[in-house]
Amino acid sequence: MLGWFEKELEGVKGKWASGWKLTDHGYKVASGFFLEFLLKLATKYDDLVTGLIDAAGSPYRTPGDAFRSTTATGAKCRFPRNVMSSLVEVNSQNLLDLIGASERWLNRDPFPEHLGWLKCHWDEYKRCYGDQKSYSRVLLAGRQALVMLSIANSSKSDDALVPTIYSESKAGRLYAMGHVNLQRCVGEVRRMALQGCYDVDIENCHWSLLSQMAMRICIDTPCISYYLDNKNLLRNEVAQFAGITLDDAKFVLISLIYGAVLQCRGKMESFENKQNAIEAKLGRDVVERLASHPFLQGLLKDLREASRGVIDYYRGQTSKRAGVIVNDAGREINGSHSDREILSHLLQGAESEAMRVMIEELRDNIVLLQHDGVTVIDKPDVVELERRILARTGYSLSLEVELL
Repeated sequence: MLGWFEKELEGVKGKWASGWKLTDHGYKVASGFFLEFLLKLATKYDDLVTGLIDAAGSPYRTPGDAFRSTTATGAKCRFPRNVMSSLVEVNSQNLLDLIGASERWLNRDPFPEHLGWLKCHWDEYKRCYGDQKSYSRVLLAGRQALVMLSIANSSKSDDALVPTIYSESKAGRLYAMGHVNLQRCVGEVRRMALQGCYDVDIENCHWSLLSQMAMRICIDTPCISYYLDNKNLLRNEVAQFAGITLDDAKFVLISLIYGAVLQCRGKMESFENKQNAIEAKLGRDVVERLASHPFLQGLLKDLREASRGVIDYYRGQTSKRAGVIVNDAGREINGSHSDREILSHLLQGAESEAMRVMIEELRDNIVLLQHDGVTVIDKPDVVELERRILARTGYSLSLEVELL
């Protein structure tokens, strides 16, 4: 009734609750309340010191190590200790610029010249998805930048620092803990926050791993091989064919290997099911267009054949108790899970082994981890790093380096 919330997803009795989000008015009310609250505190207490607090309301003490010592299952974390800081230094002026740029784009005001690339990025998003989705995307970027800046300003340090702790998942992959971290932010926020650093990513990581796993057991995957050799050409073709951005074409291709389907969900299916990830993000029309792309159908055929063979191979390699499949990271999954879940477990295990080599080799140079790459301060020797990954994991992986 007050106009603070609006319903975004209709609930289904016995299935899921309705999904609500703050309206612009509600967001202003909430922001104004907390700002006024803080000002009253400062007036009441002359010696008030602000800073981060934990869930119990106590002052937050940042751990020195970026990695939790135990995994999601309680096992010992296998990643090296004390090799990277848990504090990520961000560019506070850039985050301020991004917040201002977001407001200017939404209000159609003159845009800062030095952020022309950002305007092009958002304009392209609007061209592909229309006013409503582009508005939400730009609003999200501005709000995420504001949150990152608020945390950095509460760090009680002369530098703008965001605490980031990683936990090893059941499959061996490292995830930044909590909902507020740069690993979860949209790309433009991370790019502005860490400008001047280098992204070092494993090129087509999971498709490359699956191709090599299949090759070891003599399964031919011609469409996957073509994609690996012509990734930019195919991504551009998919983007133009479906009317989506290049970033979303990448999202489609990685979603397929995680079990997403090129068909629209049924009446009783939820977007929470990962097989509906493409429709959930890009919409029904995009899925219907993608489903008619002949090369994607060939890619899916290769994927099905390689998945079955690779899963059977790893199942046969497990010498422990029956019904358990162990990935390259030594992490187990019950064989009763779906093929989609088992393949994801196997690929993430191999990926995390490559990541472990990168972390041990680059150590204090790293400022942030992604799932299949790292962000570093100084540009590394990529050829030597690729050689060491091959020597220790047996996988030949190509690394891409981009200056942020």
